[in-house]
Amino acid sequence: MLGLPEASFGLVACGMAALGLLTPALASWMQKHLSSGQNFLLLAAAVLVGWIGVAVVRTPWGIAPSLLLASCIGITGFLVSTGLNAAAHSEIRATVLSFRGLVFNLGYGALSAVFAWMQAALRGGTGDEMVALAAVLPWLPACFVCAVLVFCALIAVTRR
Repeated sequence: MLGLPEASFGLVACGMAALGLLTPALASWMQKHLSSGQNFLLLAAAVLVGWIGVAVVRTPWGIAPSLLLASCIGITGFLVSTGLNAAAHSEIRATVLSFRGLVFNLGYGALSAVFAWMQAALRGGTGDEMVALAAVLPWLPACFVCAVLVFCALIAVTRR
């Protein structure tokens, strides 16, 4: 879809690994200098930009939004883990962090199922996976915005 030769996949993976070396420092800075709300807004904006980029860029440069999304996943994991680590008493910390892992995995599984359903629904009668992927990508930014709005509504309801 992006027109990248297969030989470049290793370089892309190396770039993602190198980016993974930088994201903990950025996440640590964010955790120390920004509030939870600011981190949420900053990450939500970055993820939205990433999803829009993934949805519209069809050149080899389209890998850049994917790198942004991968970084956001790493930063989110770091911020959630350090926040839970600080908030949980040592007697239950391992259980709390294990539950965090379970919730993240269930979320990934649920989103993967929704993505597969969207691909099947938008395939248009063709068996071509690339056609199905191209049909789903433009919907991802709107899906993300809806998810953020639902999350904010749940936060608002639970704070009453």
